[in-house]
Amino acid sequence: LWPTLPKKVQAVPGPLVAVLVPTIISVVGNFEMVRVNLPDKLTEGFVFPSLPAESSQWGGILMAAATIALVASVESLLSAVATDKMHNGPRANLDRELIGQGAANMISGALGGLPVTGVIVRSSANIRSGATTKRSAILHGVWIVLFVALFSPHIERIPLAVLAGLLVHVGIRLVNMHHIKDLAKHRELPVYTVTALGVTFFGLLTGVGVGLALSFIILLRRMSHANIRMSRVDGRCNVVVDGALTFLTVPKLMQVLSDIPRGCNADIDLHVDFMDHAAFEALHDWEQGHIRGGDKVNIVEHRDDWYEERRGDSPMVRKAPFGLDLPPSEPQKAEAAH
Repeated sequence: LWPTLPKKVQAVPGPLVAVLVPTIISVVGNFEMVRVNLPDKLTEGFVFPSLPAESSQWGGILMAAATIALVASVESLLSAVATDKMHNGPRANLDRELIGQGAANMISGALGGLPVTGVIVRSSANIRSGATTKRSAILHGVWIVLFVALFSPHIERIPLAVLAGLLVHVGIRLVNMHHIKDLAKHRELPVYTVTALGVTFFGLLTGVGVGLALSFIILLRRMSHANIRMSRVDGRCNVVVDGALTFLTVPKLMQVLSDIPRGCNADIDLHVDFMDHAAFEALHDWEQGHIRGGDKVNIVEHRDDWYEERRGDSPMVRKAPFGLDLPPSEPQKAEAAH
């Protein structure tokens, strides 16, 4: 509704109006509502850390610290990547983002504060309000300190329902149906759904943690699963392999290949994301044996040339299955030079 109003009216940020108007109505009407609660003194929140008395407690502390660091880092990186898609300005420096977050968390923890992290809702609100630089995030913290220090009686009149409604509105605007359709095409929708439900019912950190765990499980399954099927086409035996070829899928691969009878020329279509050495050796040995029997074997790779590169023993720069560029190692470079 706010973007449809005249530009002079839009000069006032819509979220500010969405907070002020309901707050004034609730105060004038003297409604009983749960409102913002701030400490009487800012220094009351400072609780300096203390070391555990028993050494057995260090394990739990380190595990909790590692978990929070992992989830908070992923959350900040996801927020940075998402906000980069919402504007045409300079891209976020992810390394500096993590360095800044680590330094901020060290100071926050030393003063007894909670872990801090980048949040997509706050960042997107800044962008939609016209912010173009990182100063908006710094000023966000400055305004909070000033308002809490100087205007705490007025801040405490804001109903929590108003703030919750504003967060829900901003969160809904972040939902991209086109992106959801793309996730469904790439079979990533379960991770998206579980993460969204976890964030909704259990909180941001828990939701992101559950989503990471599920995505890791799915990744392991994909790396250990392959769909292998054989059919006869025009008198030739056609084998289609889809997935990842690892030592875990070698028995299934060999079972299908062993069903190819002598006298049948074979076409092997590889739609694989990864092939380890055990899978290569098994497929290569079968290929040589089938050729020695007088039959022909045609292996076609429809993605990366995992099989052909191993067979040619040529160390090349390749794109890894997880989207990482992996250069050849030093021994490979030396071998290629000779």
